Amino acid sequence: HERVGVRQPVDRPVADEVHEGLAEAEHAHGRQRYRRRPVAEIREHTAELDGQPVFWRSAPATDGGPPVLYVHGVPTNADLWTPFLARTGGLAVDLPGFGRSGKRGDLDYSVPGYARFLERFLELVEVDAVRLVCEDWGAAALGWAQEHPQRVARLVLIDAVPLIAGHRWHRIARAWRTPVLGELA
Repeated sequence: HERVGVRQPVDRPVADEVHEGLAEAEHAHGRQRYRRRPVAEIREHTAELDGQPVFWRSAPATDGGPPVLYVHGVPTNADLWTPFLARTGGLAVDLPGFGRSGKRGDLDYSVPGYARFLERFLELVEVDAVRLVCEDWGAAALGWAQEHPQRVARLVLIDAVPLIAGHRWHRIARAWRTPVLGELA
């Protein structure tokens, strides 16, 4: 077994057998649609950003376009995106307070606060434009995208949290948003 990502063991002989079977089937039908993409090498990084540690994974883009910026939701972290990084390349950052990134008590954890964090993170990694993929609470990255639409080449939202004024949060989310109680939940 070869380790890909954090939790995803890949049985290479089985993967090769599936690939060969697909290739044979396409050849028999005169099609050449399926081609095996190379798996990018994923690197792990930690740096200091505004006085706190920030962790991210990166892999070179496989198509030459701007990198994909993967933004996780709650309660996940950058681990969620490891299989995608292996296939598409890009960046997957642990948002402040998640995974291996720090959680300063004085950081602004609002949508505008996360927008500022993402701007500073992209400055740190020297990236101008991205293809943005957000999941769940990662939709807070839309605050950054609204401020910098010219820097967003593509946008994908997956199960996005409705970050709109007047939205009534479900009971558990209200508990998370309550001082002290949220830290215990």
